[in-house]
Amino acid sequence: MSRTIRSTSKATNLDRWVVRLVALWRSMQGLSGAKAAGGELRPGEITVLMRALRELTRGLDATRSLAGAGYMNRADFAGAYLLYFWPVSYAQVCWSLSEAGFSPPPRPWQALDLGCGPGPAAFALADLGAASVVCADASSRILGMVKSLAPHTRSRMITHLWDATSSSPLPSDAAPYDCIVAGHLLNELWPQSAGRMESRAALLEKALDLLAPGGTLLVIEPALRGPSRDLLAVRDILVARGSRVVAPCTTGSACPALLDPQATCHAAIDWQPPPLLKAIANASGPHREALKMAWLAIRKEGGESTSAAERYRVVSEPMLNKAGRVRVLICGPRGRFALSASKADRSPAGLTFLKLRKGDLLQIHAPQERGPAWAVGEQTVVEIM
Repeated sequence: MSRTIRSTSKATNLDRWVVRLVALWRSMQGLSGAKAAGGELRPGEITVLMRALRELTRGLDATRSLAGAGYMNRADFAGAYLLYFWPVSYAQVCWSLSEAGFSPPPRPWQALDLGCGPGPAAFALADLGAASVVCADASSRILGMVKSLAPHTRSRMITHLWDATSSSPLPSDAAPYDCIVAGHLLNELWPQSAGRMESRAALLEKALDLLAPGGTLLVIEPALRGPSRDLLAVRDILVARGSRVVAPCTTGSACPALLDPQATCHAAIDWQPPPLLKAIANASGPHREALKMAWLAIRKEGGESTSAAERYRVVSEPMLNKAGRVRVLICGPRGRFALSASKADRSPAGLTFLKLRKGDLLQIHAPQERGPAWAVGEQTVVEIM
């Protein structure tokens, strides 16, 4: 799915956070010097950062050797995460909650960030108006980073030492919560266990028990094939037990992407990253032209009911065949299949179809059936929600 994050108030908040992240990073690395304007790094500092970031990115994305390995206990890795992955995770949380239709209640509301790390999700929730955010993590060092950033928000930030792989209960002192986020957490829990899906599903069910009626549980995972498919498998366990996934899925059936061993499902959101991330990319670091992630939003029963109308999510980029037809893959109540139209179609439905992008949410009326696929016909109406 694809959307564009432009210069909004949330983006402005992120720019302000980058300045504070750079200051904290300098103190962690023992670097001195005047504070650079706009959260910029000096050339020598970029070199120090890139050395750690390349190793960290390789261990998380390529070899997966650092997943679940306590990498945040290394000061250089924690600092690289702070300056690169923190802004990315902050933006992912803001976009996902907006896409899922999260509407904070008209009263002081509480949130929980599970496996919070240095707090990108927690501070995103604070910027969205949470009165208090419980930040739970297994590392006291990392919680210390959250405490260092806490004076820069009006929300009450509560740190809680918590290990997801132990028998310790989830933090419940501020429950019920209106929003709980588990950002890039599940893939690092029990990574080598054959029963990891069941264990991860059980953890999310415990989190759902702490939600207020109508509350939202947001789960974000890397867009890598393995972690994203694992998330779909966890989704199916939860759905089979009655959980209601409200985004990005539009159906309560088993995920059809899992029927194809090569298929996956993740978002790719166009965005305008802060200047610091652009500077990192210019230094031959990992590029972030798009925010890529696998994600789920699960709603606790008691909120507003969803529409009974069938909705479909576009899950591929448009593809053009030799016959001059454009097709996209859509996923919804009747499965995952192709929707197509002629490139020359100038009907209202055809023109709307030709504007489709990966991630668009659709209602399709009177489609023309072409075997297992659908096509835009004379009576078809395509609405982008």
